[in-house]
Amino acid sequence: MESVYNKTVVIGLFIGGIIFMVIGSTFAYFTATANNVVSGSVYKVNVSMSITTLKNGNMIPVDDSLIDDTLNTANQCIDVRNNRICSLYQVTLTNNGNAIVMNGYLKTNSITYTTNNLKYQLFTYSGGTYSAISDAKTVPTSVNGTSNFTLSSNNIDISLNDGTSSSYVTNYYLVIWLSDPGDANQTADIGKSYGGSLVFTSTSGNTISADFS
Repeated sequence: MESVYNKTVVIGLFIGGIIFMVIGSTFAYFTATANNVVSGSVYKVNVSMSITTLKNGNMIPVDDSLIDDTLNTANQCIDVRNNRICSLYQVTLTNNGNAIVMNGYLKTNSITYTTNNLKYQLFTYSGGTYSAISDAKTVPTSVNGTSNFTLSSNNIDISLNDGTSSSYVTNYYLVIWLSDPGDANQTADIGKSYGGSLVFTSTSGNTISADFS
């Protein structure tokens, strides 16, 4: 691959769901799709990104502590009552250039879905086990708001090994869920929508992003 990265990264991301209260009544609809975008002043990184939907669909609010548990069961993102409690996406980063360090974050582009209950977290997968590598955090609730992937409040460095002789490929797993605040009065979320970007930035400032809305 040429040293100057100037190709459009095409990313497919669909996060969708009719979200239900535990008591069963519909109170919100959330959907997100992504289809392009590379941004940055100079494309000096030979890194590409793709996102694959592994689990998604109708979701109910859930206690944050159950996310780790459900990922490491045969029925991922499904609770004991057969309700979906999260969406799971594989994020693949491929480096065809020199070793590089990147940071990731979510950015809000447009929003009518203003809630502190929509959460996200990043995981790795090894030896049959999903392990959280970031804090569970709230999706940004204001336009142009950003929220970095952090661990113990420190930004996470994602190191991509040298891929000049053979592509270096690594996978991460993004989980999104609706946190249960313990209050059934969540009717303000009805009919809302959210649009944003999943962004990875190198230490030199070059950026790869995927828009979703």
